[in-house]
Amino acid sequence: MEDLLRERAATSGVTKRAFASLLLAFLVLAVPASAQAGWSTPVSISGAGLPTSQVEVAGNSQGTAWVVWKQNVGGFDVIRGSKVTIDGSATPPQTISAPDMQADSPVVEIREDGSAMVAWLNLSALDDTVHSRSIAADGTFGPIETRSAVGPAGQPAADISIALAGDGSAALAWRKFNGLGWVVQGVRVGADGTSGTIHNLSDPGKGSADVPDIAASPLTHAFTAVWAQGSGDTANVFAREIAVDGSLGGLVQMLWPTEPVNPGDPIGIGTGGDPHDAQVVFGSDNQLNLGWVRYRTSTQVDPDDPGAGPFTLTSWAVEQFRGTLDTTNPPPVAPATTVISPWVRDKPVVVDDLKMIAPAGALPIAMWRLDQGGGASVFQSARYIDSQRTMGWGAAGSGLVGTTDPTIAANKNFVGIIGWEQPAALSSSWTRFSNTAFDNFTPAGFVSVTDPGFVVADSNVTLAVFNGSTGVPEVMLSRFTAPMITTSPSQIEFGRLNLGFGASNTLTIRSSGETAGEVTGIQLTGPDAAEFTLVNDGNCVRVLEAQTFCSFQVRFDPQSTGPKSATVTVESPTGNQVTTLSGTGGNGTRLSVKANPARRSLRAGKVASINLTVRNLGLATANNVRVCANMNKRVLKLAGSRCRTVGAIGGSQSRRLNFRVRLTWRAKQKTVYPVTFRVRSNNAVQRLAQTKLRRKR
Repeated sequence: MEDLLRERAATSGVTKRAFASLLLAFLVLAVPASAQAGWSTPVSISGAGLPTSQVEVAGNSQGTAWVVWKQNVGGFDVIRGSKVTIDGSATPPQTISAPDMQADSPVVEIREDGSAMVAWLNLSALDDTVHSRSIAADGTFGPIETRSAVGPAGQPAADISIALAGDGSAALAWRKFNGLGWVVQGVRVGADGTSGTIHNLSDPGKGSADVPDIAASPLTHAFTAVWAQGSGDTANVFAREIAVDGSLGGLVQMLWPTEPVNPGDPIGIGTGGDPHDAQVVFGSDNQLNLGWVRYRTSTQVDPDDPGAGPFTLTSWAVEQFRGTLDTTNPPPVAPATTVISPWVRDKPVVVDDLKMIAPAGALPIAMWRLDQGGGASVFQSARYIDSQRTMGWGAAGSGLVGTTDPTIAANKNFVGIIGWEQPAALSSSWTRFSNTAFDNFTPAGFVSVTDPGFVVADSNVTLAVFNGSTGVPEVMLSRFTAPMITTSPSQIEFGRLNLGFGASNTLTIRSSGETAGEVTGIQLTGPDAAEFTLVNDGNCVRVLEAQTFCSFQVRFDPQSTGPKSATVTVESPTGNQVTTLSGTGGNGTRLSVKANPARRSLRAGKVASINLTVRNLGLATANNVRVCANMNKRVLKLAGSRCRTVGAIGGSQSRRLNFRVRLTWRAKQKTVYPVTFRVRSNNAVQRLAQTKLRRKR
């Protein structure tokens, strides 16, 4: 497959970026999963006996999530839900919609503080109506609120989208049929839960509107909605803001014709092309990001062969806009859009099913499906790396036939997961990927699996929910963890150290798995453990987040001569890690010598009394210690022998000696005459000390 793609690159002029994305898409399934990767056995959180469907999930960076679904209870389809935490625990199912209401199509969003909102369609009203219910961070439910107008008959609402702002406010957007076509409507909901004015966001005169999306600005707490609208050559994408006071901003047209229709119109890249899958997100840079799919004609320059000049490209593509909406009508210039999906010169590609997300603390991520021909496809994704550029990211499902309803979740640590359904196989699958591993998973033991959804916490622990049936469908929950604790080095060799002296080395514990690993204990054992010491090892007995480390010191202080060995065992639920320690206690030692005074001025003919202290700094006995004095014999005269035998000095012991030196009349004034003492031993390095004598006037 790689050779095939390289041949395509050589013959069709595919860009390097596009080639890399396509190559990754085909090779991704060949990458082995982490050895410690694992999905837990799925458990039911909806309860058995009552059929479920339409599962949706929303989670925050801590991994706290609300899972909602439709369930038939007593003959009524109601919306139920459960709060799930990252450890996999779930609250008992709670009924969110009215028990006597036929509810459908639930959606859910959650804030970083754990508060959430659930919305659904009430099919029991005069016609399908939007209802919602707020949930406090502590799980307390607010009242059921009606958000769209009720009726008239034959004018249903559909396709709800929710956005939650950091100030506690929210906004909902949906489509409502007006008898002739679909109109996008929206409403801002205050932090107290009260609805503002229901606005017609789209202009009915511009054609029937497609499914809307809506997002909240983290900076201003205003809301921006986007949707595709119209058909044929005039089909377009529109965006509009709902301000913090609930007022409606100007309608912004994203696509403009290549030739002005009216005086003053800007020149754009063209309208039409069946735009759809309109998406809006705000990233960690607070920048507005819009995206959509359409069939477009544009002029391109191949960055791999710029000398070939521009060429016309007609293909399906994911278009994106980043910036600030200009509500001037018409604007002085058309909004600048770019293509982020791969393209191949002279070989149009087909993309659809665009999804855009913005994990907390991260720039946006886009995911789409690329048609590979023959009914097969691959799900590709791209991450924004700065205010303008994107890079190809993970891919999944390459070569599979009949995949539908893709979904994506991710966190700020470049960990993502893409899931999809295969209706013909009655199954769903997903691929979890990061900078270090890919993990492909298909739930087993079910007659059918639908509606997969995911939460990726900043700890990298991942939750998957889906509707699984072994007879009666239930909402199932599975949890991915991949802890791994490793240590380095595996051996520490201290070498030969004389008694009384020591050395330290660093031992590092790494949480090298996909998710946090735990160190439950650190043990020092072995025949000579008493001669080794662990320093600050207790600081590492804890949970280490993924891809972090903790270090401590291992010290060797031999207490006797000969080879020594011990073992450090780092205990972890994922398996103990062992580092072997070795060293040798030597019988050598180290001496120090100090002369007092270090300096002395005296008159000619006088005698200087110099006290010498020889100290054994080690634990081994210093043998055959001998001290010799060296000096200018013409000027200085030593009383007694120049060399003196001290003999043995025990470990940590000292000996004192006295040397008397007379300064003769031959000494010159202001001249310094050193007396140097040299200490030698059979098992210690020689040491020197010195006293400087000077003649007074």
